[in-house]
Amino acid sequence: EGDYLGGIYDFVVNAGLVSREGSLQANLHMQLPPKVGRMTYNGWLSTQGLNVNALHLLEGNPSGNMNFDGQVRGFGQNLKDIDLLLTGRAVKSEFFGYGLEDLIIDSVHVRGQSLNGTVKINDSHGYADVSVEMNLQEKPKQFEVHGAFRDFDLRHYAKLKDSLYLSSIINLRM
Repeated sequence: EGDYLGGIYDFVVNAGLVSREGSLQANLHMQLPPKVGRMTYNGWLSTQGLNVNALHLLEGNPSGNMNFDGQVRGFGQNLKDIDLLLTGRAVKSEFFGYGLEDLIIDSVHVRGQSLNGTVKINDSHGYADVSVEMNLQEKPKQFEVHGAFRDFDLRHYAKLKDSLYLSSIINLRM
């Protein structure tokens, strides 16, 4: 359900979708080929309980339910050619097997299966204000984290057997 304004290749859509995989609200300006070389989009996006794995974007079921509200700007329609900038907030969401209560996405750039940017985590498992770089194409997957941590429970985030709390400024390469 929603509104559509514009032509076939250049339009604004304000729409909402609800399915068994969650809900999505969007207000996006979109341009499609042949008007532009690749699909482009710019606007606002909100999800509630969206099962990202059902979209089959990444291998290995990286995310569970996503509750996100924020801005999106980019181009491309599949992971091979996507170039996307995200800002916003995800609450009570799951990313790569980690349950996050509150994730603030200051600026995250997704290019193909690489991701880099600045995020803040503030939940019952600790606080982090970090720059993150991830390359999901590499085997094993590579992560780099630089930033500040306070009472950060690595048992939850690093899947350790015993609790290990971290409060520090750190550079971590895995």
